[in-house]
This record gives sequence, C-alpha cells and structure tokens, in this order.
Amino acid sequence: MSDIFREVDEALQREKVAKLWKTYGPTLLLAAIVLVLGTAATTAYKSWKTHENRAETAKLITAAEDKDIAAGFEKAAGETKGEHKSVALLNAASKYADKKNFTKATELYDAVSRDQSAPSDLRDIANIYYARSAMLAAPDKTPDFKGLIARIEPVANNSDSAFRLQAKLDTALLYGNGLKDYAKALTLLTGFDEAIVPDSLKEKALALKNVYEYEQSQKAPVAASAQKQPE
Repeated sequence: MSDIFREVDEALQREKVAKLWKTYGPTLLLAAIVLVLGTAATTAYKSWKTHENRAETAKLITAAEDKDIAAGFEKAAGETKGEHKSVALLNAASKYADKKNFTKATELYDAVSRDQSAPSDLRDIANIYYARSAMLAAPDKTPDFKGLIARIEPVANNSDSAFRLQAKLDTALLYGNGLKDYAKALTLLTGFDEAIVPDSLKEKALALKNVYEYEQSQKAPVAASAQKQPE
C-alpha cells in the first residue's frame, strides 16, 4: 500500500495526480486507515512504570500468555483498574482487530477513550483507533464523518499530545475524503515538513496535500461558473 503514497508523492503534474486519484482514491483512504494496532498498545505498555502495582502488571503478563490473547486481555481489564485496565483494553482491541472483529475493537477503543482514569495519551490513541476501526466495522455504510472528526480533531489541536501529528493526518483524511472539504484538510496538512516528523508521516501528508490541492483547483472553476450571472 505504501507504493500508492509514493506514486502520488511523485505526481507533480496535475494530470497524473488526477489519474491516480481516479484509480486509487478509495484504496488510498483504506491504506491510510489500515490498522497496525498492536504498535500503540505495545509502546504504551513498554513505557509503563512496572514497579507500581505489580500485582496488576502480572495480570497483564499472564493475559499476554493466554492462548486467546484477546479474551485474556479483556478478562484482565475486568480485574484491573486505571492505567492497567486501559493497557489491557488497548491490547485486547488490537487482537480483535487482527481477527477482523472491528466491531468489538471499536467498542473497546471507545471504552478507553471515555475512561477519565486513563492517561491522556492512552485516551488520545484510543480515539484515533476508534475512528479507524469504526470505519472498517461498517465498510458498506457511509461513516459519520462529522462524528469521527469530533473524536479526533481535539487530539490534532492539542500541541501536548504525543499523537498530535497522526491525529492531524487522520482528521485531514476525514475532511478531505469524507466531507470533500479540501481547504480544511489542507490546513491540517501543514507542519509535516519539520525535521522531527517521521518520514512515513511526511510522505503520506505530502501525497494527500498534492491530491487535495488538485481537487480544490477543480472545484474553484465550477464554483465560479455557478456564480456567474447570465448577460
């Protein structure tokens, strides 16, 4: 799927961008929301202060050794609280997503995102993955783009969030591909050229920027024509 972004990135000529968009539009969106769900949960877990509440930490370790890891972590979530519960639910959600059970994954991500006892960064990543899994849970239905934006745009606007850039990229996708609000999407795709931004995010942001700039340029003549009064 990364080849699609690379092609779009290289599409400096408008006609090539248009051709790629026509061919890859739906696939591009799906590629951008493909879930690599275990990564965020694992990172959160590794950064955890394992010296605190060792009994609850042990429950998470036991869950990871369960034959049915998703069920194991979900069970551990019911036996733990606070941060440990959130980590358990994130891991359970990632495993359900691996099994293509996006409905269940969405339910668990939603639970973490609404848990005020969870660390803010875990709530942020839960909101991002909630939006992604919700779209995959009902691929034949038109997503509630505005509702999903409401979940993740606050993360995109929070300069203190560790997941701000990912949230900006996802929110831009929802505005651009979902609501066709290319101007808003383009405002969200600024700031990705800084040195600290991972190359993978830079590539995706630039690819989407090229596409949305083209789409916006096509909307402008149509709008101007509609406003022109007949003589």
